[in-house]
Amino acid sequence: MTITADSLIYSLERNYDTLSKQVDGISDAESLLQLPFRGNCMNWVLGHILQSRSNMLRLLGGEPLWTPEQITRYGRNARPVLDASDALPFAKMVADLHTSQSLLLPRLKSITQAELDTETPFFPTLPPRSIGGWLMMMLWHETYHTGNTESLRQLAGKDDQVM
Repeated sequence: MTITADSLIYSLERNYDTLSKQVDGISDAESLLQLPFRGNCMNWVLGHILQSRSNMLRLLGGEPLWTPEQITRYGRNARPVLDASDALPFAKMVADLHTSQSLLLPRLKSITQAELDTETPFFPTLPPRSIGGWLMMMLWHETYHTGNTESLRQLAGKDDQVM
């Protein structure tokens, strides 16, 4: 299967549109609400998406959006965010979501098929794959977590349907 820039752009734009609606109007306190079963709050979910977007930027030859410490705090298997003292401010995270989109989208619009097809060992614990393959994997992962935000928005008492 050939992974094209158009397919990646479509996924990035779809996720961004959904995330923008789901995080709209969420306060710091609301972003920290925990589900009554194992899961993570919206602050952690959005942070996890943003640490992945930082990796996408790095994979595309750009500077990561977040510091290594921020990436680690919201990375895979990181402990849950339980209170504001252990969380980034949610408004900053929402602003970073918009910034990440403004950085990723132009780069994907200019990427060549040859670049997308270039194999690279980006994550050392996983077998090498093409840049397009890594991006597709990261965008699938982002889509999964974008879906998490619907329940978390309702948990915050928004009682609406944005999608």
